[in-house]
Amino acid sequence: MLLNLCRVQLDWLLPELFGEVWIPPAVEKEFQRHSVAHPRFLGVTLPAWVKLSAPVSIPPEVSACPNIDPGETEALALALQLHADYILVDDLAARRAAVVLHQRFTGIGGILLQAKSAGLVPSLVACLARLQTEGRFFVSVELHDELLRLAGESP
Repeated sequence: MLLNLCRVQLDWLLPELFGEVWIPPAVEKEFQRHSVAHPRFLGVTLPAWVKLSAPVSIPPEVSACPNIDPGETEALALALQLHADYILVDDLAARRAAVVLHQRFTGIGGILLQAKSAGLVPSLVACLARLQTEGRFFVSVELHDELLRLAGESP
């Protein structure tokens, strides 16, 4: 998620909406790997305001969550450790894990809705278009339409 927001220069929304943004080392490694290996992310850099911290441990209830990658595992463990207000995830398995762990979560759609509500962006249509065209970020037609409806921008 962070990588996609950075790709279209919308990453600044995160500290505006959430204050501090923490990531674990596995997420940092994923970010760095994608920024040199995937053409759509070449040259994208991790913002200086992102704070890095490793979770002290991975609780068994996090390890037991199915189908989550190392970055999501560490992010969920770190969120529990920090008593985070939100965990930022788009992946379905990570969202399901957040529910099981009683963690509030949001994804890019939720971030954009909060940004619009806070007056940080004038239009969800424009943000979604940039994510889809410049960032090649997949948003289903159903989610796209629902986000626009929730933002009061439905056609």
